[in-house]
Amino acid sequence: MNNKMKLALLGCSAFLLVGYFNIADKYNKINKKLDHITEHTVTYAWESTVQAQKEVIDSLLLSQMELGAKLDSCVLLNN
Repeated sequence: MNNKMKLALLGCSAFLLVGYFNIADKYNKINKKLDHITEHTVTYAWESTVQAQKEVIDSLLLSQMELGAKLDSCVLLNN
C-alpha cells in the first residue's frame, strides 16, 4: 500500500471517528432530555395520584362527620 492510500485511509478513519463521536454526543443529549421528560411525567402523575387520594379521604371524612351529626341528632331526639 502506497503512502497516498495510507493517507486516504487515515483521513477516512478520522472522518468516521469524528462522525461517531458527534452521533454519540447527540445520542447522550437526547437520552438526557428523555430522562428529564420521564422524570417530570412520573412526578406529575404521582402528584396527581396523591391529590386524588387526598380528595377521596377528605370526602370520606366529610361523610363520616355528616353521619356523626345525624346520629347525634337522633340521640338528642330520643332523649
